[in-house]
Amino acid sequence: MDTKDIAAHFRQLSGEDQRKLLWELELINMEKEVDEATVLEQVKSNKPSLCPNCNASSIVSNGTLNGVRRFKCKSCCKNFSETTGSTIAWIKKRMKFKQYVNHS
Repeated sequence: MDTKDIAAHFRQLSGEDQRKLLWELELINMEKEVDEATVLEQVKSNKPSLCPNCNASSIVSNGTLNGVRRFKCKSCCKNFSETTGSTIAWIKKRMKFKQYVNHS
């Protein structure tokens, strides 16, 4: 079964089943990460080189929000954080991340 077959089967699922499957896949992905602190340190270790929106290289630091560095793209004027595109980007209760992954 290749990815096209999987995508076709996915489209046949109900909306609720699609959400459940996506959630399960995200949990599998999270289990591969050591813990939130390690992931955040890896992300913080370097400044992003490209804008995640337009892939331009003209980005500047734009302060912090809740302890997470923010950046602004000079080309598209979009703001993004150092966690944009990472596994932990949408996690609101980061203190509970490691506990949840270890007990799921």
